[in-house]
Amino acid sequence: MKMRSLRALGICLVVAAICNQAKASNASYQTGTFGPKLGTVMTFLQDTLNSVGLVSYVSHGHDSKTGDDWTNRFTDQATRVVASTTACRISYHWKTTQDGIAAMDKDVGFELRDVQKIDVLTRLQYFNEENASTGHSSWSAQVEPPVFVVRIQRPSKENQFVFLDESLANRVAKMLRIAVNLCGGVAATGSAPAR
Repeated sequence: MKMRSLRALGICLVVAAICNQAKASNASYQTGTFGPKLGTVMTFLQDTLNSVGLVSYVSHGHDSKTGDDWTNRFTDQATRVVASTTACRISYHWKTTQDGIAAMDKDVGFELRDVQKIDVLTRLQYFNEENASTGHSSWSAQVEPPVFVVRIQRPSKENQFVFLDESLANRVAKMLRIAVNLCGGVAATGSAPAR
């Protein structure tokens, strides 16, 4: 009888130890001990964003009210990307040209904890949204080749990175969301791009 009681007590102690270990593992996972480390995520983002290079594309516009058509040639490029683990910040130089003229050419960046939403959309969707929001709902665009935009939204501000590869754009967006969460922010997910 004593032997059975000792076995039952031993089994209870083993079960309790397993339950406590599972709780500790769950807490460690939530704090990033078993998930991706911030340093790993930031290294991925810095290396990947620096490797994208110049993205060139053409936009064909049409105004359904007037029947006017136009074409613009764009280039976008992020260079000198620094993903700082200690500052929880991504800094880079952004240059956009339209028909060979620099529309933006300056150093920019953002604090990861300030990010409210990260989504991936096509440049076509982006242009159409911009046209509607600026009172040009009769304007439409076609973009060649397809370009994918990772849009990072903060209060009253926005940053973006562009890609010719949709799967890479989605991976970068996912890693950005992880970095935001590891830095104490909460980034909402946007919808998947529609072509």
